[in-house]
Amino acid sequence: ANLHLMIGHKFIDHPSTNAKHQAAIHLNRAFDMHKHSKGYFPIYNPEYYVKLARLNLEASEYCQQIYAFRNSGTLLRKGLSFVPLGEKWTQHFALTFKMTKLLAMMEFVVGNLTECKSVIQELLRQAH
Repeated sequence: ANLHLMIGHKFIDHPSTNAKHQAAIHLNRAFDMHKHSKGYFPIYNPEYYVKLARLNLEASEYCQQIYAFRNSGTLLRKGLSFVPLGEKWTQHFALTFKMTKLLAMMEFVVGNLTECKSVIQELLRQAH
């Protein structure tokens, strides 16, 4: 897990979209490994989690450019999970809205119409 954390942090500020994608993959894996083995992530800072959400959005957009729509949806879901729950639709509305809208599109593109409908309903509830 620490190796993934180190690699992810090495790529996180690199300007290339492929590097952002690699950073997201490694940091997501580090997060999952730490959470699974220890029940927590070694860094708890709300701003860091929002940075991870934005990183997953960028990685998702990269996946869309290379037609990896299922991977894009996975990154969007992970990114949305990083946005602090109580702040999702208040302090981070624009980020959450953009990610949720893109998630609905990815679910549609890969044929998950039931999930697409569910995501769109969430958007509509929050949009007004």
